[in-house]
Amino acid sequence: MNKDQTILKYVEPATQSWDGTETADQLVNTTIMEYDVNEVKKTAKQSLIGIAVTAVIHLKFGYIQPLLVQSILGFKTFLTTKEARIHIWGAQPTGDLRRPFRIEAPFGLVNEKKQPKTDKGSIKKAEKALKAE
Repeated sequence: MNKDQTILKYVEPATQSWDGTETADQLVNTTIMEYDVNEVKKTAKQSLIGIAVTAVIHLKFGYIQPLLVQSILGFKTFLTTKEARIHIWGAQPTGDLRRPFRIEAPFGLVNEKKQPKTDKGSIKKAEKALKAE
């Protein structure tokens, strides 16, 4: 993994909890290496949950097809993540691969307000809010 210590500043948008309350936008100061490590951990966690669900389906109900599909898709998913495209396949981190990565969902159903903000205005606003606390 690339040990790029370049500073990465962005604003994580507000999140809504189960009871309907919303947290404030949060300023994130990190390095590219730390950001990539955290993204890999998130991807690994999602994969392990999928493997666990597939294992339960296989062991409890005896289905083989989900086990076969999961074993193939696990590798495909890992090798096509943005981190793998940058660090394994050598793609340049520009455009779609620019950090922080945009949140993706099926059919593009992610609201633009939920995307990380990298513009200077949003960062300055979050820094001012942080100083005011």
